[in-house]
Amino acid sequence: MFRKTRALSLASLCGFLAAAVFFVIGLYRTIHFSNWQPYATIDWQTFLTQQRPNFGGDFFTHSFLGVVSMAALVFLLALATRTYRLHPTSTVAGAGFLGLGTALMAAYSVWLAFGHDTILLRYSSTQDEALRQTYQHLYQAGFLDAPVISALLAYFAIPGFVFLGLAFWGRKDGRLPLWPWCWASAASLLFAVLTLGYGYDRTFGASQFPRTLMIWGHVGLWLLPTITLALCAYWLLQPEAAAMKQQSAETEPPAIKAA
Repeated sequence: MFRKTRALSLASLCGFLAAAVFFVIGLYRTIHFSNWQPYATIDWQTFLTQQRPNFGGDFFTHSFLGVVSMAALVFLLALATRTYRLHPTSTVAGAGFLGLGTALMAAYSVWLAFGHDTILLRYSSTQDEALRQTYQHLYQAGFLDAPVISALLAYFAIPGFVFLGLAFWGRKDGRLPLWPWCWASAASLLFAVLTLGYGYDRTFGASQFPRTLMIWGHVGLWLLPTITLALCAYWLLQPEAAAMKQQSAETEPPAIKAA
């Protein structure tokens, strides 16, 4: 399927779209986090009572993110078909780990698309205090999605980029070398996990909020990984004349020496 030019172009477009959207989301999250006040008190009952469902905006936004995540899955599948021949094990492991994280983001986006406003409606319509408390916790979990979902994605993406770098290692097809970018992305994600883990521990365990350090940790979650994703999409579009020439040279039978 992905040997045809049109299919490769479509898959590469999916990669560029995912890279651009994830870049914007990461930048937005980082700017939003820079204004976060972790010690501010919130009256959640009053806050939820004042909230009004916004079916159009929330449903469209989260549905769009779900579609982009599924487009990223298509791109990863296409990328895997181009690297599988030389490094099958690394390709399956790398694309598998990255695909699991992307599928998790897609499922979470779909849940938010349908669950965000539903929680608000059920909260305002029920008088059962235990049920209202449950809906309150669910809504709070929606507000705290950034640390939770980012950590889960990073845990899957770190080994994914490591194995994907191994899949690109040693390729001599004349195209852009991607293994340094893959391993740099894995290192960036590991830095982000360690930094944010330390930052949240200091924030809620020692009442010391290392804002600057945690901002850099948030940048590590999205900057290099999205650049690597865009470079992989560009790599997928490049002509494979050198690769086809190398493959034909490998499969050509040796010449028979004259007696």
